[in-house]
Amino acid sequence: MGIATIVLGYLEVLIWPLLILFALVYFKSTIVSLLEKLAEINIGGEKGFALKLKAARKIADEQNATEVEDPVVPDESNIILSLPDEAFLYLSSLAKKPVKSTYFPASGEELRSLHALSDYGVMKQRSMSEFQLTEIGKTLVSSLEKL
Repeated sequence: MGIATIVLGYLEVLIWPLLILFALVYFKSTIVSLLEKLAEINIGGEKGFALKLKAARKIADEQNATEVEDPVVPDESNIILSLPDEAFLYLSSLAKKPVKSTYFPASGEELRSLHALSDYGVMKQRSMSEFQLTEIGKTLVSSLEKL
């Protein structure tokens, strides 16, 4: 009788973790799709995080296609995901316009976005109100043009 109670005690302790593990494995695809829907943030009529994620995936896919040997996530896609939302939206608006060699902010909000982009290495500040795209910035803008 002692062994039976020990086994029953183990079953009582392990039944809930095993049930939860089974449910997670069984409903994995449903849980993943729900989490992706939760991660979408509505910014200015566009789903900001989903748009960032799409841009980061596109950049990662483009660079992994050229470097098949070492499939790592490139720095540019990490930069896209870490950019503040306003800076990312400003960068994606730049991608819809013809690329210029120098950018001058027209408003305080635009200046803040350009400063944020320069903090992440996407832009280089040449003077108080003169910004220029870096090589990483040019790569990001060209990738965002294709979205």
